[in-house]
Amino acid sequence: MRLAIEGGCNAVATTLGVLGSVSRKYAHKIPFILKFNHNEFLSYPNTYDQIIFGSIDQAYEQGCAGVGATIYFGSEESKRQLQEVTKAFARAHELGCSPSCGATCEMLRSRPRKSTIMGRRFDGTS
Repeated sequence: MRLAIEGGCNAVATTLGVLGSVSRKYAHKIPFILKFNHNEFLSYPNTYDQIIFGSIDQAYEQGCAGVGATIYFGSEESKRQLQEVTKAFARAHELGCSPSCGATCEMLRSRPRKSTIMGRRFDGTS
């Protein structure tokens, strides 16, 4: 957090666990964005499935300025991920996610997870 503040960042995107451990000390110094879904890397083989680990209500209660998520387009679970993220973003808008200013922002990180999507290759070849 100190690096982000000293570096002049506009906000910090982080997980619920990190947010919970630093929000009391830094919430008034830099806006937070909760990344509410994550890949679970304990299973083998990896399935490229983003699972929700935090709620929008928790982001609101922690005073987050916004929320963020990742969707692995092209994975078998991408349609479900998109539906979950859409529902979560709608909840963020209902709450106005930041109780201090009534505004909200959403960040969506997109990563292709098949070697081809719509005929285009993503493995470094043409």
